[in-house]
Amino acid sequence: MDLNKVFTPEFEERLKSLMEARQVPGCSIALVRRNSNANTWEQLNRTYYDGTSIQEHWRSLCRCRALTLWIADVQLGLSVMTNGAAGEDVVNLIKMMVLEEYTEGKKVGLDDWVRRIELERAAKTARICSDYPAISSTYPERSISGTFVCPGFPVLKLDETNFKEVRPSCVTWPFRPQLYGKLRPIVCHMGNGRYEGCFELAKAVDGRNSFGLPFHLQVEEGENDPLKVFGLPGAGCGVDGEECPAIFVRVWIDSIYRPAVCYTTLLVL
Repeated sequence: MDLNKVFTPEFEERLKSLMEARQVPGCSIALVRRNSNANTWEQLNRTYYDGTSIQEHWRSLCRCRALTLWIADVQLGLSVMTNGAAGEDVVNLIKMMVLEEYTEGKKVGLDDWVRRIELERAAKTARICSDYPAISSTYPERSISGTFVCPGFPVLKLDETNFKEVRPSCVTWPFRPQLYGKLRPIVCHMGNGRYEGCFELAKAVDGRNSFGLPFHLQVEEGENDPLKVFGLPGAGCGVDGEECPAIFVRVWIDSIYRPAVCYTTLLVL
């Protein structure tokens, strides 16, 4: 079995371009034949590609994408894993080119598959972005100052420069956008201790700015004034970010570093 039938130089170049466009850092691929008669694929979803029976199972792991595919007619299995949420497009391109090569289905061709995937992605992105238009406030700006942290989420470092009259419209971003550049929160006061916010991302590669990760923020009165932040992705599997907020607590930078300095001093003595 030769993967070179699928992974031609032209295909690899198009795949690389698609990964760069989707900001998918990497992709792992395995193509195997089953040499046992035991049926170990019963949990896969059965579907058809131009009359050929295939079984497949998709997984979303920490906003990454993984596919397991079994083509019973040719006893061929495919497993693809990507470490990027938009890797779904990369996986689909690999899947369709493998199906074209190893089944009797209609040959659509690399260029047409890329065009179809691009059109589908553009439509999906437009649907998602339509849910996050710009939000304006008629309330006077009310600033919150300090650095707030919650494990697993970007740091909220706030001062008067982060508070605006309009929260910008938002676009889709890759998983953990802080890996791709510098994040800065933008917050709009909506009254009664409520705020609408998002993050501004300045990409390290080209310096271009965009806005994403929209959230709702509510100030909690009490010790250190913790912030309830609703809507941020990454709260955990099966957790609705709109129902279960992330709790950001204020941290004092001086108190973080002072114990370490004292400990070093003791060692020197």
